[in-house]
Amino acid sequence: MIGWIYDGLTREMERKLLAPIRAELLRPLSGTVVELGAGTGLNFPFYPESARVRALEPNRSMRGNAVARAEHLSTQIEIVPNGDEALDAIPEGTIDAVVATLVFCSVDDPARTLQRVLRVLKPGGRFVTMEHVRDIGACRRFQSFITPLWCRVCANCHLDRDMEATIRSAGFSSVDLQERKMPPPACRLLFGSAIL
Repeated sequence: MIGWIYDGLTREMERKLLAPIRAELLRPLSGTVVELGAGTGLNFPFYPESARVRALEPNRSMRGNAVARAEHLSTQIEIVPNGDEALDAIPEGTIDAVVATLVFCSVDDPARTLQRVLRVLKPGGRFVTMEHVRDIGACRRFQSFITPLWCRVCANCHLDRDMEATIRSAGFSSVDLQERKMPPPACRLLFGSAIL
């Protein structure tokens, strides 16, 4: 997806719903942080200065917007042109937090990506997430119906992934997730953290 189009399409949702959740999730972080699928850098303003962020983003257009957004911040942010496979090169147990917001809908294998996350986190390290997920109500059937087309149009974005079950079964010692309703077709937002 083209970065400026993504920012334009999500501007109102960011203002009304997502930005306050980003702030709540990210401001407590410190130390070495890896962000998966940093997109256009919408998380960047919410990281504290005490965090050292390595932001992974394979999409060139999204990455361009992220670089521009990071230039005006005092937090140390390194933007890397890779996807979640870059976690394989990070030594085991060396990362304080891994952040993934609105990215697990489009990774090829969410369970595999979470195993990569678990490997790099320090004991007691935190996985921070905010994802639109499969609904539990009437919207669920609509999501299943539209997902094949949605994936082709929206860069492999799946509307119907059960990320709550995937996170809870990954092997974290504790999981604290909350949810909010979203407008269709996303319908349901899941956010919170899991501790190794």
